[in-house]
Amino acid sequence: MTALKLKDLATEENPMRISSVPTFMQCPGFHICRLAEIDEARQAATNGTAVGRAVELWHKGDTPEAAVDRAIGESPLADQGKVATWFEGYRLDPKNNGQDPVYGEVVPDLQEEEVRIDFDGCFFVGHIDQVREKDGKLYLWDLKASSFGGSQLICSYAMQLCMYTLACTKTFNREVAPGGIIRMTSYGPRSKVDVFYPAQWTYEVCEQMAGETVQAIKDVRRGKIIKRPGSQCSYCPGGGIGSCQQVIDNLLTGRCPTCGEPAKKGRVTCCRPECISNIHKTLSF
Repeated sequence: MTALKLKDLATEENPMRISSVPTFMQCPGFHICRLAEIDEARQAATNGTAVGRAVELWHKGDTPEAAVDRAIGESPLADQGKVATWFEGYRLDPKNNGQDPVYGEVVPDLQEEEVRIDFDGCFFVGHIDQVREKDGKLYLWDLKASSFGGSQLICSYAMQLCMYTLACTKTFNREVAPGGIIRMTSYGPRSKVDVFYPAQWTYEVCEQMAGETVQAIKDVRRGKIIKRPGSQCSYCPGGGIGSCQQVIDNLLTGRCPTCGEPAKKGRVTCCRPECISNIHKTLSF
């Protein structure tokens, strides 16, 4: 059987994905429950992945048509119409094509780069979307294809932006400042909302936020798993506050999170069809 080991959270051998920091800070229990699913099923390609890839390829010199075709080819489950519309809006925006670089110009080679950081004994890894340069300074920008408003996005992903900023600085050996969120869905045909939502904080604030994340990780390593009820409970594999503690206990003792029977060697479920199906039904990330 395979039991989750809390002491292995965010270690050098098993670094935490920076993209998972916001949900971890929202509810550490939710993060632990989701670890079961990550080993059992593959995350579907998303529209955000596809449009981000098209943007990257275009900035690196591909024609618009070639960038979209290649991006869609790599993410066949993405909505081609939405991806093409968002990308075209992005491409024609003067803030992105060099005509009015109020937020700086994209550094082609600093897109989709893997970044890593060891912050006080906790290890993180991720892939950034893009870095822009303005007046000789570098700024980290993150693309989001979300229906949430920009103000909600900049707050919801603040922890992620902070950690990416610190990891960029460490990886590139050059200070990178927090840029903000680029809301790709604002390029939709009927959208009239802003696209760029700058981060209103400094590098020092990023370090403070990273410190809070690290403290939460160390609490979990010591066995203190805080559960914070919220909208995520509706799709958490833990099933909400009435059952999530039992699911977590099962995972930590090598038992199937669904039925509680011993998990099959090398997996987190007992491999009964109904248990595997339950794991897959809760996937929504």
